[in-house]
Amino acid sequence: FQAEDGIRDVERSRGLGDVYKRQRPYLVAVAVAVVVLAVVIGVVALPGRGGGGPPEPAKQGVAAASSEASKESTRQPSDAATEAKRSGPDAEARARQAMESALKALRAQVDALSAKDQFGEALSRVEAFVREHPTGADNAQKLTAQVLATARQRYGILAASAEALAKAKEFAKARDALKPALAFGIPDLTQRARKKLEEIASREEKAELWARWDDVKAEASRLAEGGRFAEALQALQKAEGLPLGGLPDLVAEQTQAIRDARAKATKAAAAAYTKESDKLWALFKERKYDEAKKLLTELVAKPEFRLAEDRVQADREAARLLGEFWAAVERGIAARKGQFIAFAGAGGTILDVEDGVVTIKGPRGEERRHIHRLAPKQALAYVDLKDDERLNLMKGVFLLAEGKDPDAASSALAAVKNSPVLLCYRETVSYTHLRAHETS
Repeated sequence: FQAEDGIRDVERSRGLGDVYKRQRPYLVAVAVAVVVLAVVIGVVALPGRGGGGPPEPAKQGVAAASSEASKESTRQPSDAATEAKRSGPDAEARARQAMESALKALRAQVDALSAKDQFGEALSRVEAFVREHPTGADNAQKLTAQVLATARQRYGILAASAEALAKAKEFAKARDALKPALAFGIPDLTQRARKKLEEIASREEKAELWARWDDVKAEASRLAEGGRFAEALQALQKAEGLPLGGLPDLVAEQTQAIRDARAKATKAAAAAYTKESDKLWALFKERKYDEAKKLLTELVAKPEFRLAEDRVQADREAARLLGEFWAAVERGIAARKGQFIAFAGAGGTILDVEDGVVTIKGPRGEERRHIHRLAPKQALAYVDLKDDERLNLMKGVFLLAEGKDPDAASSALAAVKNSPVLLCYRETVSYTHLRAHETS
């Protein structure tokens, strides 16, 4: 027998397996097939030898071929593992390159699918990418956020278009405009689209009633935009009797929107008024009460400060309290006629006090001094009022205006329990403390 690789077998062969022991795996398989064929032929040609079984040399050949095939199959995985281990860094580099290439392709796919409003499919592609390339999870997360943001923006455009068409009573076009959102493949947007479509259908059925609701909503919005929030809320009440499904939720939504707008506008108005209020209290500190009164009148008349009404009222009350305080000081000095007084460089006997001007007779003759020139402690000493909450409120505001002793002002205000403007004054005390701390 002549072997395929040129090796000639000896006269008494020990089996075909020995001939093929160093050949490739697929040749080993061929050898095994040949041996099986030989066995079959032996069974047919030699029925009298050993009961029709294959000759002993053929059995040995089968065993040898099987053993060699087993060795070859065992040898190959070991060699492949060794090769993979040796080429580890290169394999990592190839894997990273493959991931980057896949990510680039994914971005292109996501952009193309998003352009076709196939956002659900785009997200599926991203999920498949993560399963195949776990190391690219961060990039996939960014792509997911991008897809969702694009989908919501697209939905907003479709919903706005549908709403405009519905307002124009073109309900069929409104539905057609919004229907693409149902195929986005984003569950929450699909749900919103269905809800909006249901609303449009209901509006179509009751177009006249919805027209009335639109008018009410438009009126409320117009009033709110003009800063007339209380009137806007009252306007919404006109819609309460309309027999429309889902209307209570819509009214509640508009009511909350107006309240939110009012809170925002109130905060802005308070911030703007605070700057003007600081000017007012600076005049209080300089005891330029006439100028302060004029500025306060101007501030009260400005419509942009209508929402800062609590602060405006607090300043108006402060001006009144300061007026009462100095009137009480004047009464206290008048009650001490004939007694000695000294202030603003003049000292002597109190002759008279009128319109806030004290006439003093001293060594240089008669001199006149306005009570506004009294030192804070002197002014407090001459106040002619019974000790009650009103007096403490007056003292607290006076000390706040003077800006020299916030602790004393805080102590005086602490004795006041019932005053609608008390909170504003306490906030002013806190602000004065903070400003003094920053200055120090």
